[in-house]
Amino acid sequence: MSSLADKYRALQQIGSIAGPPQTQPETETVAADDFGLKPMPAGYMLREKQVALATFPELEDVLQLQADDFVCIGKHPALQEMKPERTAFIDTETTGLAGGTGTYAFMIGLALVRDTYVHIKQYFMADPSQEPAMLLAVRDELRQVNGLVSFNGKAYDVPLLQRDRKSTRLNSSHRIR
Repeated sequence: MSSLADKYRALQQIGSIAGPPQTQPETETVAADDFGLKPMPAGYMLREKQVALATFPELEDVLQLQADDFVCIGKHPALQEMKPERTAFIDTETTGLAGGTGTYAFMIGLALVRDTYVHIKQYFMADPSQEPAMLLAVRDELRQVNGLVSFNGKAYDVPLLQRDRKSTRLNSSHRIR
C-alpha cells in the first residue's frame, strides 16, 4: 500500500507530462521532510507554522474588538469573556458527515493568536487507534484558551470531538454554549 506521501505526489502529477510519480520508501521521515509533518511519539503527526499577524490585516482589526462587540456579533452574553488572544480557531476534516459511530476527525486544525503572529497547528492521524493521543494533545492546547471559533463548530466540529469515546474526547469545559 502506498504511503500518504506517495499518494500526495501522485495527485501532484495528475495532468503533468512528467510521467508517473517517483516512488519513495514508505517511512514517516519522507512525509515529515516533504510536508513539514512531525511524527509524534503517540503515532499521530503534527504540522506547525507561524504566520505574522501583519499578513492578515483583517485579523489585526478583530484584535481591536472589545467584549461588548463580541456579545453583539454573537448575540450571547457568555461572549463577554471572549478575548481574541485567548481564542482558538478550529476546524476538522472527518471521515464522514453523519457524526455517528465510525466518524473520526482525521485532521484537527487550530489557529492560535499570539502577540505578533498566528500559531497554526494541524494534527493528523492515519489510523483510528491514534485518535485518543491526538485528542489529548488538542485538549491540552485548548486548556489555554477561553473561546472557540469555527465555521460549523457548535453544530458539528465540537460535538464530534466531545463524544465520549474511551474518555478521550474533549470534556465539557470546552463546550460551546
